[in-house]
Amino acid sequence: HVQKLYAGLKARYDSLQLPYPRLLYVDKNCCTSTKQMVTQAFPSLTVRLDVFHMLWRFSKACVRTTHPGHANFMRELSQAFFKTNENDLRMLLEAIMVSFGLDDPAEAARRLRRSPSWLYRF
Repeated sequence: HVQKLYAGLKARYDSLQLPYPRLLYVDKNCCTSTKQMVTQAFPSLTVRLDVFHMLWRFSKACVRTTHPGHANFMRELSQAFFKTNENDLRMLLEAIMVSFGLDDPAEAARRLRRSPSWLYRF
């Protein structure tokens, strides 16, 4: 069934005369079944494991996750991959302030840190 989806996607790219995708990030099977299926439709596509799952696998591969430094090491490793774009953050805080009628950027930042789940309601 998935092969039909990939074939349909390829047909859409062809009908729109768009270049095929060059890179696909997946959450599992980056080296086996997913790669085999998608590259039948897009032979030059590179398939890679997304960074969230790569970090999860890395953490699970550590010999002792109970080591006192494990959490700090994983936090710093994560921060090496994920950097905050200050301009994007500023625009996000402005959008939160407008959406909730806030005047204080600190309150918008508190709402964002507390739980970003409210973002998914829109």
